[in-house]
Amino acid sequence: MNSKLACRNFNVFMRTERSALLRAIEEDKWYLSERAGHDVGWDYAKKHFVENFLLGFSQHYRSTFCEQRCDYRLSCQLYQRYKAQQFEPYETVIA
Repeated sequence: MNSKLACRNFNVFMRTERSALLRAIEEDKWYLSERAGHDVGWDYAKKHFVENFLLGFSQHYRSTFCEQRCDYRLSCQLYQRYKAQQFEPYETVIA
């Protein structure tokens, strides 16, 4: 891997992304359960989220993390690459 493109804040990113991902799956579970009229369960919600929203969530979370939380963003080529890409906002992906 090219060290210039490695995330210098990787440990923080992974820890916070995991927490945000679990919250997003829990929220999706709530919506699915409300629609179904009963608790759909964690496994079903996780599968549903991965199949329908994971790519949009990951792209949105990475760009948001780099933009708002990473102290290295001004000198980071990885951030510049993400900044140059046009990702569909996560909110419109789940709508």
